[in-house]
Amino acid sequence: MEVIAVVQLDRLLNQHRNIVTENSLYSLETQINLLRQSHTINKWIFTASSDYSASLSLQSQSRLGIKLIFGLNSDPLNEFYHAARGNRERAKGVTENPTVVKLVLGSGRPQTEIIDAMVENHIFQGHHYSRSRQLDDGTALFVEIMNFSVLDEAWTEAILPDDRLNITPYIYRQQQRLNVGFFPPKESAFLIA
Repeated sequence: MEVIAVVQLDRLLNQHRNIVTENSLYSLETQINLLRQSHTINKWIFTASSDYSASLSLQSQSRLGIKLIFGLNSDPLNEFYHAARGNRERAKGVTENPTVVKLVLGSGRPQTEIIDAMVENHIFQGHHYSRSRQLDDGTALFVEIMNFSVLDEAWTEAILPDDRLNITPYIYRQQQRLNVGFFPPKESAFLIA
């Protein structure tokens, strides 16, 4: 089964006040290398807003071993959908339904063993959508996992501004008809530094 991770870098880059320095590149490089230790994810897609296109040059991207997709932030759901979809044809009658993992990279150290456990659980339990729970102090970053068919439906059906801005609200409000999984509050994919 194909598992695609769409890693959003804006939160991490924002912590460096929109200026990409040697320190922020090193931090980003370290986190990307840790993420790549995952054994469940077989395709990585990295995104950032166009605000960072000037500072994350092709040379920086080459050093990081990634190719960034820059978005305009006018419709984040549309941009996320197209990043996850890649060159894949729109899925009418296609049985392939990859799993899409949404990761927001922050200042914490990614724990791929937890991400892997969440992906394995999502697939084993037959969930359509899964997410980690937020810790009481509000600092845990979410890991969200969805079947591409559910993302495709949200992209087509979601019309509320919040649904398009935050990407997944439309999906997790469909709990009556979708198999939605939540993960325990003490398990977070990132340790906040």
